[in-house]
Amino acid sequence: MKEWMALLLPIVLTGALGLFFNTKLEKQKHILQRKIQDFSLYNERKHSSYSELYKLIKEAEGQIFGLRGFNTVPSFKDCNAQDIDNYLKEFNTPQKVIAEITNLWKREKYDEAIQKIREYEKIRDMNNAQTAFFKAKTYWLLNELYFKEELNTKLQEYFKDLYNLYVNYEIPEGVSRKENTELKSKINDKFDELKSIMKKELSMFTD
Repeated sequence: MKEWMALLLPIVLTGALGLFFNTKLEKQKHILQRKIQDFSLYNERKHSSYSELYKLIKEAEGQIFGLRGFNTVPSFKDCNAQDIDNYLKEFNTPQKVIAEITNLWKREKYDEAIQKIREYEKIRDMNNAQTAFFKAKTYWLLNELYFKEELNTKLQEYFKDLYNLYVNYEIPEGVSRKENTELKSKINDKFDELKSIMKKELSMFTD
């Protein structure tokens, strides 16, 4: 009996050890697979964050740069009072103002009416630019952890300059054209830096 036990003991121990190590191995494989999956999801989210932020930045920059320079606006030729009413409602002009402008139109005071329309077009454009700016900046702040430190530093500087330009356009008194031109050039240079860093980072996901 003792001889049989002596013969069986190594077999039992070998089997037990094999089961133990197989269990440990399966557990480690599961942990490794989970880490790979988590890393893949992180990279996917990082890639989409870079792409979305780039798009939002371009939209904000376009809106703010567009506050000055050549803009295509309706001439209102052959429009009637109802057309003017419909146009003003498109960008949530206060009803009292709409009534005032359409009344001017009905009285054929077209120049005065158009002047007031231009004033509210400017308010609309300023609001759209501000909304686009904060949409881009908020997205960056909410997803800051996905961006490398160098890029976050550059983004902070970029958003600061872009908002300064917006403020210059909103309150133009005392601001020279030269100052805005230099600021726009500075913003363009910083955007080129951002674009270069982003392209380099995104290329790491495709190489």
